[in-house]
Amino acid sequence: MAAGRDPAALETTAYVFGAIGRRDGEAEALLDPILRGIFGAGLDRTGDACLVGTPDRWVELIGRFGEAGAQTVNFLLFSADLRADLELVLSDVVPHLTGRAPLAVV
Repeated sequence: MAAGRDPAALETTAYVFGAIGRRDGEAEALLDPILRGIFGAGLDRTGDACLVGTPDRWVELIGRFGEAGAQTVNFLLFSADLRADLELVLSDVVPHLTGRAPLAVV
């Protein structure tokens, strides 16, 4: 209110790092060393604030962000094959989020 904005009009958003893989461990193997390089801590310490794993795991994690109050989840996707990983998100994650309003993934 002090800034002249209605708190009810603000959107709650989670900004997270992400990596997706078709098999268990693929995404983790990619993202963990990146996080260690940036933060000096790997997924063991930062994983709760990331989207990492298979498409099913992504759907589960996005749901958890929604349960915590996020209306939007923005992710920075780390990838060895960006086109393939984006296609995987679009084909195997996004369709499972339909109807989970008001949550959106950007």
